[in-house]
Amino acid sequence: MSRRELLEHIAAVSGTFWIEDGWEPWERMNDWPELELLSAFDFLRPELSEEERGILDGWIEKYAGWREQGIFFQRYRETKGSRFTWKKYRERMEEEFGRLIPRSHWWFWPDDKRGES
Repeated sequence: MSRRELLEHIAAVSGTFWIEDGWEPWERMNDWPELELLSAFDFLRPELSEEERGILDGWIEKYAGWREQGIFFQRYRETKGSRFTWKKYRERMEEEFGRLIPRSHWWFWPDDKRGES
C-alpha cells in the first residue's frame, strides 16, 4: 500500500465505529490509530504531494465538522475506556513520535481553543 493509499483509506474510514449517533458509549470503538496517523501525516505535510495534502485537509475538515457539532472529543474519548485522559494520551504520543504534539494538532487538545485558527 502506498502512502497515498494509506492516507486515503484511513481518511475515508476515520470515525466509522465511534462517531455515529445512537450508539451507547460502550459500543464505540476505535481499533486503528486515527489521531496518531493524522498527526504523523500532518508532520509530513511538507513532503506530501498536492493530492495527498488535499486528502489530509479533507480529513482534518471532517474532524473539524464533528468538533463544531460538539461530538468529536466526547465520542473519541468513549472509545478509550474509563482511565483515559487526554494528557496521558498526548504524553504517550509525544514519546512515540519523539516530538511534542503542537497545539495546531487540535485533535489532541480538547480544552484548548488556540489550535482552532
